[in-house]
Amino acid sequence: LLVAASGVALLVFRWLLDRSRQPRRSDVGLPPGPQGLPLIGYSLGLKPLEQLDALAEEYGPVFMFRLLGKEYVHLGSYSAIREAYVKLGDCFVGRPRDSTAMGFLLDHQGISESEGHEWTEHRRFVLHTLRDFCFGKLSVLDRVQEAAYRLVGRVAAQGGRPFDPEPLIFEAVVATMAGLLFDVDYDEDASDDASDCAACRKEGGIIEVNNLVGDKNTDKDGGEPPSAQTDRTPPAADDARKADDDANTKEEVEEERDLARLVRLVARVAPLLNNDVLPQLWTCASPVELSPGFSELQRVKRELDDFLERQIAEHEPSLDESRLRDYMDVYLDERRRAMEEGTLHKSTFTIHRLKTICVDLLVSGTASSVAQLCWALKLLARHPHCQRRCQEEMDAVLGCADQLGSVFSKDNLPFTEACLLECARFASVHTVAAPRTNLEEATVCGFRVPAGSRVLANLWLAHRDTGFWKEPHRFDPARFLAEDGRPEKKDAFLPFGLGKRVCIGESLAKTEMFVFVTELLKRFTLTVPEEFATQDLNFRPAQGTLRFAEPFHLVATPKVISTSL
Repeated sequence: LLVAASGVALLVFRWLLDRSRQPRRSDVGLPPGPQGLPLIGYSLGLKPLEQLDALAEEYGPVFMFRLLGKEYVHLGSYSAIREAYVKLGDCFVGRPRDSTAMGFLLDHQGISESEGHEWTEHRRFVLHTLRDFCFGKLSVLDRVQEAAYRLVGRVAAQGGRPFDPEPLIFEAVVATMAGLLFDVDYDEDASDDASDCAACRKEGGIIEVNNLVGDKNTDKDGGEPPSAQTDRTPPAADDARKADDDANTKEEVEEERDLARLVRLVARVAPLLNNDVLPQLWTCASPVELSPGFSELQRVKRELDDFLERQIAEHEPSLDESRLRDYMDVYLDERRRAMEEGTLHKSTFTIHRLKTICVDLLVSGTASSVAQLCWALKLLARHPHCQRRCQEEMDAVLGCADQLGSVFSKDNLPFTEACLLECARFASVHTVAAPRTNLEEATVCGFRVPAGSRVLANLWLAHRDTGFWKEPHRFDPARFLAEDGRPEKKDAFLPFGLGKRVCIGESLAKTEMFVFVTELLKRFTLTVPEEFATQDLNFRPAQGTLRFAEPFHLVATPKVISTSL
């Protein structure tokens, strides 16, 4: 009986397999692709990125497969991505509501997970706010410069010893975003973890490293401050001033602790959001609640929510429409206006949406920026001739080290800009862009794409398309230089995606990349210790779509900077 049942089951399976391989009437005009197993479909297996490469080699850049009733369409060339996301941009703007870690973290809101009117309204609001407003005393560029100087200090504090740059970059990038969102400033003197911090200052053309000692009763030269030398303030007034100073110091300490906690939270959650984007059987068949890291994801989500509740509680009573300090102020002011007009009940500017947008910008924006910056430093350290040429260009154009980043004209540093563009292309940190869906049936490259398909734009393959890039697996900044030596934009350059859902943090990420890298190269020569010198620069992770570099260390040797330039 058991043998008979097994035989029947085998026959049924064979019938289903044969039937699945027969073209259906509804399949006419669809892209080619693998058939997969009956009832299940095709899973990308243990190494999904490599499997996508193999499928593109077999079927071409546009192919399709099904998994558990969902249709996936792969776009693996610039031409295909442009046709879908630009020419048919209004159609390919949807976001699948799959059970993913990011969807859970943002409750399918924020910017990256929402769609429709809410997505359009809040994407425009974020872009307008971050692009056109200068918050409080600091503009966006000012905040990036401050973070860059802190990063320089952190690197200088390593004293020429090998160090892992990723935590330092993570801190700098999160601090920049936190300043824009919540006006949280990083006060190194108040940091619990700042015992190894350093201040970098230029004296006589040489970078000097000074440990930060939290003694605020001496001036920067070590002597008694002028106020102490001539102070004749009455005791009562002195006590009042001391109380104010103590209160300010306590507030600064609490603010820094908030930022330190925020850095740790973002660093904890980032790795949990990268492994369930690509269609694999176990990720598609089970909800995110059954994933191995879900309990940690829940904890981080709860802690982020607590942090944001505290920020909102501090911002609301101190909101001043004549002096908006940060993104949260601007958002709350929009709610205030809606309340005065009696339209708050139908407004999309809810407190919950404010929190999801802040989490989205903190997590999505910082992780990719950190990955891109780490790759840039690694690639420049591994290509010392390119690094040296960048430094020579900076020395000739910028001169002394204390010039501000506002004079960092990319037009005047063409080779440096070309190097950073090539770093972004070569790294392709977003190997596959976040999936989109098409709102209606469309035709891409002559193939029919059914409405509601999950569309995967393979940026890694687009950046290695030999039809657009000569020797794409070689690091070559010259590919971004025109014949006259000026930086030249390439159409097939897509590190931030393409179309209506292009990365919302593109402008900030470019600014951070340029300012952070130039500030470091002005002051240090970066090298890779011998044990990390043979790492594969074309390495890709087995899982996930965000391509972090393999763990590595750098050695930062201070440069002697001439003030006579």
